[in-house]
Parts: sequence; C-alpha cells; structure tokens
Amino acid sequence: MARKSERLMNLVICLLAATRYLTRDDIRRSVEGYAGLTDQAFERAFERDKEELRALGLPLEMGRADAWDGETDGYRIRRQDYELPPLDLTPAEATLVGLATRVWQGAALDSATGRAIAKLKAAGIPLAADRLVAVAPTLPTREPAFGPLWEAWLTRAPVRFSYHGKERVFEPWRLILRHGRWYAVGRDRTAGEVRLFKLSRIEDTPALVPGEPPFATVSAAELAGHVRRLDAPEPVAEALLAIKPDGAPALRRRGRRAEADTALDRLGDGYEVYSVPYARDDDLVAEAAAAGSDVLVLEPPGLRAAVIDRLRWVAAAAAPAGKGGLA
Repeated sequence: MARKSERLMNLVICLLAATRYLTRDDIRRSVEGYAGLTDQAFERAFERDKEELRALGLPLEMGRADAWDGETDGYRIRRQDYELPPLDLTPAEATLVGLATRVWQGAALDSATGRAIAKLKAAGIPLAADRLVAVAPTLPTREPAFGPLWEAWLTRAPVRFSYHGKERVFEPWRLILRHGRWYAVGRDRTAGEVRLFKLSRIEDTPALVPGEPPFATVSAAELAGHVRRLDAPEPVAEALLAIKPDGAPALRRRGRRAEADTALDRLGDGYEVYSVPYARDDDLVAEAAAAGSDVLVLEPPGLRAAVIDRLRWVAAAAAPAGKGGLA
C-alpha cells in the first residue's frame, strides 16, 4: 500500500508540473514506480491509478500531446483546477477547524489533521483551539483495524479479514461510532448480505484484496436504512440458555425466565433457564462464548454446536505450541 501511495503521489506531482499534455510513454519514464514494469503491467497499473485519482476527485484532463496529431493521448492536471481557492474563515470557523487536532485520537487521523492545521497556519489563518479545550469532543481510533478500513473506505477497495474465526471479504460502506466503539457497515461478500462488524472483534489486520476494481457505493438513503436496521435488528428466533444468576446480565435482561427441562437436571444447581430472542446466530454465539461457563446453550442444537466450536477455536489459539485445546 505504501508503494502504491507513493506512485500515486508521484503521478499527481508529475501531472501538476507538466507544461503540456504528457503521453503514456512520458509518464512511464518520469513517474517513480512504473519503471521496470512490463508493457501489460504498466497499462494495468496506469489504468487503475487513473481511476483512483478520479475517484478521489482529482481533475485529470485529457488532450493532444502533439499539436499536429489529432489523437487525444495526453494527460495533465491543471493547477487552477487542483488548488483550493483562497480561504476566508471567520474567527469562529477557524476555531472549529483548529479543534480537529484535538478531536481525533489515534494514529490513523490525527497526523492528517495536524498537517491540515499546519497548512492553515502557514496561510496566516489564526486557530484558537485552546479556547475550547474543555468542551472538545474526542473520537478514539485506537482499534488496529481502523486505519486499514479507513483507507479501504476512501479508495472503495474490498478487504479481507478474520472475524469470529471465519475469513470475510468485505466492502466497507461507512465507519460508524457507537457508544465509544467503531463499527463498519457494508456488504459481506462471504455471507452475501449487508453486515455490521465491530472493529475491536476483527482478529487480524484487514488487507486489501489485490486486483479488485473499486466496489460500487449505495445511496445515502439506502445506507441510512441499512444502518437503522443493523443498529437494532428484529429478533427472528429464540434460544434456551442456562445462565448463572450473577452472570451475563445483558442476556438475562433481554430474556425471560423459562421452565427448566430435563437437560438442566444434569447441570446441577447454580443455573437458571432463560428464553432469549436473537436476530443473528453469530452475534448470540459471540455473547454466549464470551460469557464462558456462565452461559450454557440448551437449544437450538445448531447454536449450541457453534458455541462449542467457538470455544474450541479460542482454546486452540490460546494454547502453547504442542498442546491441545478442548477435547
């Protein structure tokens, strides 16, 4: 990713500095990152880079590189189209912009806002963020998955990561902050449906899927509908859980006491039976597994088997090399 970002930056600088339209051969010779590529590899890389620049809103212009040739085969970025107009911020606006350095907490974005503040100060715009320190909000971005997912969202690139022991291929449509925790909403290609993933539960570093074109976005109205539905999905089934009186309070609050059945007789004292509604299997599996011995799934059998599989996977991952997990 770092090498690709450097190549895109070099391409932008080259096209900005050009005094005429540059041919593909000009660009191939001038831009660091294209050298050494075969003809086919260069064509693929250059086409992807053009699409990314356009997706980022950069005004890539085409024209005749040779005034005597009728072919439109040259590229450039006009500086007047690329540069921002002169900034004229009121003191209140400048103060709010200054707060950006204090809002984002985490390596993913605070460095970017820091660079923006430095540019504004260099332009002679006073920033008085210190006046509002007491009321400044904070947006934590400490989850390791935040940076890669933020990059994937900006470039509309699908990513691959492991979640609850399963590999997912995911198109991030938006990152959402809920109760101090970050979630990603988008299309889960693995499941073939729209899903909401909690970033802190992603088990490895999300990686871009190579060779994939930018995924299609959805409208703001459709995205808002998905977010509302995923925030509070309607229960579609009920699970029978044996819960210790002092354990899993969230599950007990959502459920209702149920009559004990013969399966509970084998567990001994210390458990109470609850019927708990749920919307998605994997969400309830995660909650039950996280509760450990405080929660035992009695029904349905498929849910019980999934929780056992999850606990075995966790035990195997935590076991020292050469030692087994749960039998």
